[in-house]
Amino acid sequence: MTAATTEIEKAVLAHAAPLAALGHHPNVVLVYYCDGVEHPTTRLRVPAMVMEFIEGVSVGQLLREYIPFERAVAIGLAVSAGLLHIHGKGLVHGDLHDDNVMIPTAGGAKLIDLMNDKAISELTSGTRRLGTNDDVESLKALLTNLLRKTPRGALATTFEAAVQPQSTVAGVQAVFEKTTRETAAPVPPIADFLSAWGDVERALQDGVSGSGDEPRRVGARRLVPSVASLVERMHLEPDVRNEFNELRRIRNAAVHGEPGHVSQSAVVRARALVGLLRTQLQNSGAATPSG
Repeated sequence: MTAATTEIEKAVLAHAAPLAALGHHPNVVLVYYCDGVEHPTTRLRVPAMVMEFIEGVSVGQLLREYIPFERAVAIGLAVSAGLLHIHGKGLVHGDLHDDNVMIPTAGGAKLIDLMNDKAISELTSGTRRLGTNDDVESLKALLTNLLRKTPRGALATTFEAAVQPQSTVAGVQAVFEKTTRETAAPVPPIADFLSAWGDVERALQDGVSGSGDEPRRVGARRLVPSVASLVERMHLEPDVRNEFNELRRIRNAAVHGEPGHVSQSAVVRARALVGLLRTQLQNSGAATPSG
């Protein structure tokens, strides 16, 4: 770090030295020591901070593309933990943003640039270094940006509004955890499943209509047979019948207040069943009655 005078060098080292006391933390770059060293080119004594070498990319580089929601949450929690550790030691970062968070090749996330040029400039001019409040506001912005670059980008607005009153890293971290935890579980795709199930019912009804059987009538009313009765009247292969019965159980559970049984795979299976029914009914002469 450049220091114009001996006095400035002492001030820089005095400010940087506590950073070496941060110790090991998985989400903060390790500072080995801060001291005066001989510059390799000028041979002049200059203040230096010796840190671990981190191979990887910055969050800024990572966010040039969209990232998975789970990865964004993991990075956000790591950054919060790292900043909480720094503040717990009575220190501040002072320049927290996307490019000052590294994603090591081995995984995880680490805060870097603890003794940035801006901090040094403020030291030499006699002004106060950025405080904890600036760190907290920067953390809010970083976490919002992370969420915005995920497939659940709309969640960024929810988090931004909820976290506004917070004035500590712990408070921001708690809101981030609550917001992402409440939405981490995928919403059951009930609408898609019921739509696919409707196609299953129509395929069965079309099959019965093609068999020549006329629906029963009571007066002017046309009685629509139940899906179960439609299946009973058809020669279905055992695998197709078993799949129908399993999906019907999922449908009934969802309709009666247990949507957790519905998954994306159930939607895919229901759509596949439509194709199986139509193919089998066509091959068997369109739903020959079983007697």
